Amino acid sequence: MGLDDHYDKRKKNGTENVITSQVPSRRRAQNRASQQAFRDRKAKHMRDLEQRLSELENRHNDLTRSYESLQVELSNAKSELDWPRKENVSLRCSSTTSTMRYNLNCELEESNADILDPHLFDISLF
Repeated sequence: MGLDDHYDKRKKNGTENVITSQVPSRRRAQNRASQQAFRDRKAKHMRDLEQRLSELENRHNDLTRSYESLQVELSNAKSELDWPRKENVSLRCSSTTSTMRYNLNCELEESNADILDPHLFDISLF
């Protein structure tokens, strides 16, 4: 019984060694495949993010140019309206029915005519 038991253990251990030596190599292969898949997903995600960033930068540049052109257009429209407004104030203030209070209002309107619109500012600050 002792000799047979020893042979069974050796056979069992020999079989286990073959099986256990295959397990790490299968595990390593699976880990390599998983790592490669992760690297591929990460690289694809980075490409997607870079493409999205490029699209957003282009959109931002388009909006900035549009904003600047609208700002110039608004400034031109305001300057076109500025002369008639100043002329109107001037005519009202020089009318023959001017009183002391009316003259003060005219002076205030004339001084406010030269104040810039607070909504107009330099876009390059952003």
